Amino acid sequence: MRTTFLIAVSVVGVVMIFEIAAVSQYSSLFKPFSYYQNTRGLGEVDYGDVGLFGNALGFEGRFSFGLFTTPRTSSIFLEQTSLANFASVIAIYLVTMWRTLARGEKILIGSFVILALMSNNTRMASVFASITMLGYFLYPRLPRYGTLILPLLLLSLAVGLSSWMGPSKEDDLAGRIGLSVRLLSMTDFPASLGFRVADASAFPDSGYSYLIYSCSLVGAVAIWLYVALAVPFRTPEQRRCAWSVSLFLFLNLLVAGNAVFSMKIAAPLWLLAGFMRSPDFFPSTPWRRSPAIRPRSGTLTLKPAT
Repeated sequence: MRTTFLIAVSVVGVVMIFEIAAVSQYSSLFKPFSYYQNTRGLGEVDYGDVGLFGNALGFEGRFSFGLFTTPRTSSIFLEQTSLANFASVIAIYLVTMWRTLARGEKILIGSFVILALMSNNTRMASVFASITMLGYFLYPRLPRYGTLILPLLLLSLAVGLSSWMGPSKEDDLAGRIGLSVRLLSMTDFPASLGFRVADASAFPDSGYSYLIYSCSLVGAVAIWLYVALAVPFRTPEQRRCAWSVSLFLFLNLLVAGNAVFSMKIAAPLWLLAGFMRSPDFFPSTPWRRSPAIRPRSGTLTLKPAT
C-alpha cells in the first residue's frame, strides 16, 4: 500500500509542478476546458483563452493564500475540487501512517500536501488538513461513539449557523451551509423511500440530499454506520484513521457536495481504511530492511548432507 500511495503522490505532484511552471503547455497537453465541454457541457474560458475551466481562476473576493499568481491547480484531475480532496486524503494517510513511514516519505508526502493546498487555494481542504494534523494527538483520546454522532453534531451546527448568518447565495460558508440545510429540509417522503433516484443528480453541492435521493433514507443510514464503524478502533493508528475518514466524509457532504464519492477520491480513501482492517497491519515500528544474518566466528555452521 505504501508503494501505491507513493506512486500516486509522485505522479500527481509532478504534473502539478508542471502545471504551475508552464500553465499554457499544461493546458495544451491535457485540455481541461475541452474535457468539461465534452463530458459535462460546462465551462467558459475565463483565463485568457488558455483553455482552462473557469473555476481555475476563481472570482473576486474568493479566498486565496496569495502565494501563486497562476490559476488554481488541478494536476491530473483537470479540475480543482478533486485535487483539494485528494490532498485531504493524503493528509489522512500521512497522519495515520506517520509512525511507519520513512523520513523521505514523510518529507515528500508532507511537501505535496502543503504545495497542493497552497496552489489550489482551497478553503475546505486547508481547514480539514489543519484539523487532521491536530488530530494526530487528539484522535487517539476520543471515544468510538463520537464518530457515530459526528454527522448529527455537524448538521445541528449547520442549522444553528445558517440561522445565525442568515440566507446567502454566495459561494461562502453561509451560502454552502444554507444551501445544504434548505435542500435537506425539502426532502419529501418519496425521496426518503428511494423513489426519486433520478433526481439525485440535481444535488451536486448538497451531499446529504444527494445521499438520501440516491439510496433512500435507509441507505443513507447504512452508509453512515459503515463510515463510522468500518475502521477498527484498537490502535492509535486505527483511531486516527477512523476519526479522519469520518470527519472528511461527513464534513464534505455538508459543504462540498458529492465529490467524495468519485473513484478519484474514494479509491485511495477506502484503500487506506481497508488496510487498517488487515491482520497484516503492524504499526509498531517503521519498516526497515532486515539485516543480513551472518554466522559469528567460532560458531558451528551446518552443511547439508551429501
